[in-house]
Amino acid sequence: MKRWIAAIALCLHLTSTVATPAGPGKRPNNFFDQTQRQMVAPIPGANVGTLPVRTFDTSSLGIDPKVKQFSGYIDDKGNNKHYFYWFFESRRNPATDPVVLWLNGGPGCSGLMGVFMQGPSNIKNGKLLHNPNSLTNEANVIFLDQPVNTGFSHSPNRVQSTEQSAKDGYTFLKLWFEKFPQYADHDFHIAGESYAGQFVPAFAREIVADRQRKIKLKSILVGSGLTDAKTYYPYYYKLSCGKANAAQAFVDANTCRAMEQALPQCVKLIETCYASKSNQACNAARNFCDPKIRSPFHRSGRSMYDYRKVCGTPGAICDLNALGYASYINQPNFLKTLGVQDTGRKYDYCNDDVVGEFRAGADGFRPHHLNIAEVLKANVPVFVYGGDADFICPVSGNQDTVENLQWSGKGQYNQAKFQPYMSKKSGQKVGETKSSKGLKFTRIHDAGHEVGWYQMDTLAQMYSEWFADVKSGKA
Repeated sequence: MKRWIAAIALCLHLTSTVATPAGPGKRPNNFFDQTQRQMVAPIPGANVGTLPVRTFDTSSLGIDPKVKQFSGYIDDKGNNKHYFYWFFESRRNPATDPVVLWLNGGPGCSGLMGVFMQGPSNIKNGKLLHNPNSLTNEANVIFLDQPVNTGFSHSPNRVQSTEQSAKDGYTFLKLWFEKFPQYADHDFHIAGESYAGQFVPAFAREIVADRQRKIKLKSILVGSGLTDAKTYYPYYYKLSCGKANAAQAFVDANTCRAMEQALPQCVKLIETCYASKSNQACNAARNFCDPKIRSPFHRSGRSMYDYRKVCGTPGAICDLNALGYASYINQPNFLKTLGVQDTGRKYDYCNDDVVGEFRAGADGFRPHHLNIAEVLKANVPVFVYGGDADFICPVSGNQDTVENLQWSGKGQYNQAKFQPYMSKKSGQKVGETKSSKGLKFTRIHDAGHEVGWYQMDTLAQMYSEWFADVKSGKA
């Protein structure tokens, strides 16, 4: 599998070259075996102060050392699932600031990516750098490795769908708040990017469906998110052929004609998948749409993160290795401090076997975007945002998706007008935004997939404003 495809929060299920899932009775090579599972045994001396068992103080790593922080495992013993997370208290007021669960995508891309991209520290040239725009500036943040067998989370069992991931995620949250009750009365938000556009609304729906829930879910945030295949595939054609945001075509005229001719059948197959939700129908949509509509752009040599960039040129992100922090995490002392013993299990950004499991069920072609409407119906505010130059999860597709949602606020939201979105740092316009009835949508200019990669100060500003609006009831 090409590493540039297996990218941070990348909508990997859509690609045509992915790892093949293991057959019945077989375990993928990089899943935990019985010996590897010993790596999560408590490490003598790693538990510090009042931290519970299987919780590890990480302040000695030099990442915001003055902020209370810990990593560890939440064990769903009944299902033999063990979830790895890394938690940082807020830099501002941890006693009153909200708790945020941060999810990366993939599916199968580690939440630890968030620690070094949207979180308290970046790693450049093998050195830690303080991130002044961290999401932890105003929130206590849990960075979670999920589904199981992503990052350092592990289980002999497999997860193959967003629905199962959401059930597991809710189990994790209930157990986490039981283990750390001091945070249980805080306002709670779920945020994530890319394939987490599936996970975040599904997690939230699990919470709002529980009438006896104790978690104080206040909002969800979906950035550069995979939400709705039916709206994306027309934009894959438009972006590839210079008919949308892009000012130029990235494929030749004959290919564009073929894509245009195939598009109606692609959309029809996706609609059939949505209606039946069967593996057969959804795989038929994937097998037709991927090679005919999405793959031509892959051959253009352009970055899927930012279609303005040519792979191999300065500033182009096309390969996960460009992130440069897997080797930093895999230092033995680093792993030990995290609570991960060095027994052969190494950190990798994404697990291709998890990708294969989800791809086998065509999970990304299912109508998970309908969960956004269910969350809105439960009076939980929703914030959707993205960058203009994103090919992976086109922001215009997200705009179409939220405008098509069926809920009581649909009419008023669709009638709301876009307003300029201004950077407080520069005083310049950086995008457009609109909101009504608890739904907000923002598109950011000069940004690709993962807005924070391009404008971390803008991302931090958006989150700060959103948390304040939710708290005040303005959202």
